[in-house]
Parts: sequence; structure tokens; C-alpha cells
Amino acid sequence: ILGLGSVLMLLASQGHAVLSSTQDLIEQPKILQRHRVDLLFGAPFIYEHLLRSDLDFNALNIGVYLCGGSPVSRHLQAAWHARTGLYICEGYGMSETSPLIALSPPDRIRMGSAGVILPETEVRIASLQSAGQAASFNQAGELWVRGPQVMRGYWQHTGATLQMITPDGWLKTGDIVSLSEDGYLTVLERQKDVFWVQNQIVFPQEIEQAATSHEDVIDCVAIQDQQDLAKPVQLFVVAKAGLTCEKLQQHLNEHLKNIQLPDKIVFVDHLPRGMMGKLMRRLLRERFRDAASNKPPEAVDSERIKPR
Repeated sequence: ILGLGSVLMLLASQGHAVLSSTQDLIEQPKILQRHRVDLLFGAPFIYEHLLRSDLDFNALNIGVYLCGGSPVSRHLQAAWHARTGLYICEGYGMSETSPLIALSPPDRIRMGSAGVILPETEVRIASLQSAGQAASFNQAGELWVRGPQVMRGYWQHTGATLQMITPDGWLKTGDIVSLSEDGYLTVLERQKDVFWVQNQIVFPQEIEQAATSHEDVIDCVAIQDQQDLAKPVQLFVVAKAGLTCEKLQQHLNEHLKNIQLPDKIVFVDHLPRGMMGKLMRRLLRERFRDAASNKPPEAVDSERIKPR
């Protein structure tokens, strides 16, 4: 819906839109030079691939890089700024909010943040500890949003609508966020994706950002079986040749607290992603649940498992 809305707004303002599939852009990045693109929409996955390409960034005409779909890691922001002199403008939203809730101002980007709340948009951060209470500034809680961009409901699904939207119009996003005193929103995780370790919340995003800060890690995802929270947290990694579990574990020990450390590290050839590069966590859980649970740690850690 972000792509659809962006294209319609560009055309309504007599602008020009260049459409490309994710795969075409990754394989032919020089399309950005050929069409003299001055604003790029993409997911973090696309920006990571562009960094690894032979694209001449000095020859580009792009002044604004916009990103959505999943959070931009600090490592990616730093690497992108080093190559282009610009930071990626991160946005946050949902299809149910058509789609934006927050957006980073190009001249006031804060690394790790999804930006500031859009005009005419109200937000409420519901406490995770006390039902019905609001969380304080910089405290994690579930984001509720109300505004003109919020949907009226799910088509022909009244029950789902009543679960998602309160009688007074608040949409419960299911995302865990925090809000700073000066209005910057930080998206921590989907509520359904957080881990519970020793009765404490652990955010997979923090584990993944620590892992991707290693120069030999190409892609990774941390998962825990939602059906059995007693099962260990597993980190699936796509890496360059030569990286071992021992080397990566040592790196994680230096960047994470003990409670955040994954119980298993599994090297894989690739991770399942959607058309826009968004990681399919649910699909990965289904594909790897049996393979990961039926092997002892020393066997799992020493081999690469291809998705079935």
C-alpha cells in the first residue's frame, strides 16, 4: 500500500515514477543512474544489496532515500552514510493505517528511530505491565493509533475489526514501541515476535543487529517457537565463508547481555523473504522447527541447513 500511495501521489503532483521489481533492482542497480532517479523507496534488504553492488553512488542524482517494511539497523545506516553521505529516512506504518504513522524528517534523522508522528495522528503507548495504563516516555509498550489514515475495519470481518479497533477509534497495532520526550518513535518488535527468557522480554531485533554488525554476517534472524516458549532461541545466519559459530559467539558475547544470547547458531544458505525483501518469520519457523529441534547443538552448529 505504501508503493501504491506513493505512485498515486507522484502522478497527482505531475511527477514521474520508475517501477522495478526487487530482483531487477538488485540485479541491475544501474537503473537508478539511467533514469536519473532523485528519490528511492526500498526495504532494508534492498539497501543492503545495493551496498554490495558495483553501483557508482557518486553518479546518482538521489537526494532522499526512504525505507519501510522493517527497521533499519544502525550498522546499515552507518554503512550507507559512509558510501553516500546521506542517511536513510525510515518510516513506520501498517496496511491498516494506509500506511504511515511516523516518518523520519530528512534533515533530522535519528538513528534507530522510525521518525516522528505524522500530523493529525494521535498515539497512545499502552503499558505491557499494567493493563489499561499508559507507558511513560522511553518505556516499552504497545502502540495504539488514531487518525484520519486509520482504516474503518476489515472487509466482512466484524469480529477481527472489533479485536483490532476500540469503540472510540483506537487501532491496536500489536507493535511494541517506545516514544521519546521530543516525539521520536522507536519500533522495538512485533508483540507476537518477542522472546520470553527467564520471565523477561528479549527483542530479536537487538540480537540480529548485534549479529549483523559482524563483517562476515550477510543476513540473519533470531526466532523462538511460539508454540513452546521453553524452547531455546535460535539464530539463523547467512554468512561469508570462513565464519564459525565460535567466532560469531565471541562477537555476540561482546555486544549482548547474557539473557540476550541465542542458545543455538545455525548457518543457512538463505532466509525466506517476501517480494519486498521482508523476512517471513512464520515461514522460517515452520521450515526449520523440525530440522533444528531434532539435532543436538554440536551437530546443528557445524553444518549448513538449506530450507526445505
